[in-house]
Amino acid sequence: MEPFSSPGPPGAAVVSLPPFGALPRCRAPRADLVVVVLSGRPEVVVGDGGGRTTAPGDVLVCPRGTPWALRAGPEPVRAAVVAFPAGPERAVAVLADRPLLDDAARVGVAADGGLELVLEPVPPG
Repeated sequence: MEPFSSPGPPGAAVVSLPPFGALPRCRAPRADLVVVVLSGRPEVVVGDGGGRTTAPGDVLVCPRGTPWALRAGPEPVRAAVVAFPAGPERAVAVLADRPLLDDAARVGVAADGGLELVLEPVPPG
């Protein structure tokens, strides 16, 4: 096993989602993320698999480049997001705090923090 090395120090942010709020599906190509559920029972998706409901204390590991998403149920959610190296956790906090941003603003906020949004294709009409 290789020793852990990071080009910079980790960063952390606590994010809150209102009932039925969601963080868009995103990935951090240059950082590993760890998400710790502090309260609520959010549904999470890591990678291309299906979603699963979590509980306080659950820990999610999102290796760099792996898509992930977080969606609150009927109760609010608080989660700690730690990024190795720092940067993407700030973008996650902004995206959680401003759920009404349009798609162009979301893409800009994500890019500024080192995240990429995984936008779903529009089905043919």
